[in-house]
Amino acid sequence: PSFFFFFSEFVAINLCWCPTALLYNYLSYALLGAGGLLLYFALQKEKHNTLYFLLAGAVLGINVFVRFPNLSNMALIVVVWYMGIIRKEKLKNVLKQTGFCILGYLLGIGLILGMISIKYGAGEYINGILRLLSMPSEADDYSVLSMVIQQIRNYWQNIIWLGYLVGFMILGTLVYQILPTSWKWIKNMGYVAAVFCGFYFLWAKQMFNLEYNTYLSMFQWAVMLLTATLVVGLVVVCGKCFTQQEKLLAVLNVVIILITPLGSNNHLYLAINNLFLVVPFTTWMIVRFLKWMPQMRKLKKKNVSTYPLKAMLYCVLFMIIWQTTRFGLEFIFEESNGVNSIKLLDTKIENNDILKGMVMDAERAEMIEEISAYTTGQGLKGKELILYGEIPAMSYILEMPFAISAWPDMRSYNYEIMEKDLLAIEEAAGKGAREL
Repeated sequence: PSFFFFFSEFVAINLCWCPTALLYNYLSYALLGAGGLLLYFALQKEKHNTLYFLLAGAVLGINVFVRFPNLSNMALIVVVWYMGIIRKEKLKNVLKQTGFCILGYLLGIGLILGMISIKYGAGEYINGILRLLSMPSEADDYSVLSMVIQQIRNYWQNIIWLGYLVGFMILGTLVYQILPTSWKWIKNMGYVAAVFCGFYFLWAKQMFNLEYNTYLSMFQWAVMLLTATLVVGLVVVCGKCFTQQEKLLAVLNVVIILITPLGSNNHLYLAINNLFLVVPFTTWMIVRFLKWMPQMRKLKKKNVSTYPLKAMLYCVLFMIIWQTTRFGLEFIFEESNGVNSIKLLDTKIENNDILKGMVMDAERAEMIEEISAYTTGQGLKGKELILYGEIPAMSYILEMPFAISAWPDMRSYNYEIMEKDLLAIEEAAGKGAREL
């Protein structure tokens, strides 16, 4: 239903903690989502459209140049193989589909690489990749193993919190079954009240907070959606009562949430920021399950009420919607550093062409106004700038191209390479070839 899809996307948008100006994140999500949808269109019917395979491959190939770790998008080929298995297609046909995906992928890579080579030379891109591959020696949390371990730890911690909820539900179900059936409304209202007492216990245990300018307010609730997606995916893949299209969507969503965090040391936050395809499918399957539960014959025969499980799931969905909505309304990246440091956003930028009209806290606005006035007064606009100190946006804000890197103090930037870059700039500046 359209209203259900709307509310699902509303939740996904509220979980977008990352500023929309960071295109290397949102372009990655957009192209990954487009590639996934194109694969869905290619595979939803047994009579395949070759063009969709080519386009899916091309889009994912282009995505490599948005962010190099997007190489992990190649894992979507698993979806093609999975559908070939459940449809019992001939190996020749599956290999043909794979071949078209690879061809499209190579065409996408070739197109962008050709454009880069014409403008900058192929060597520059290759050197950039070599620099990137040298990263883990300085930042071991960027290694593939570390990224996978981070995901596992986040999911495991979430499973522990879910274990508390399951414990509350089992205890509540026992009490619910013991009490007389004539107390239906009292039992129903009492059970819901008990569930929210359980949420209060989890709040006291610091599973989440009510300070919506912090990540903790939404993180575990959002990871519950990811955990639910994995569970739903497993059930749909193994179940016999689901259509091929549902199985296709299940595998597609599972692969998307598993590969999205790769290439970052930000735990599951990238996956949380990319739930546009995931939330509608996962929540719809949960709602379908809730509708189907009362029809379970085994529960009917044993006179076991399904109300405790249904109420728990609806209460959890309510908390997810409530916490994520409040987070989406109140959280501002970098302006929200916790309730003790939240600042009043009451000052408008006036003398900077890039940020003109933007509202921020007075201290930050004053600093930007001062440095903007200085660079304008000194005629520095357009000259190269060496940045350091967690200020990657200053190059864009001041309209001064960065000389070595927009964010050189990141641990992923090799110190030896940074030293070489600075020496090269010093040498070029000494010869008058570059002006800083």
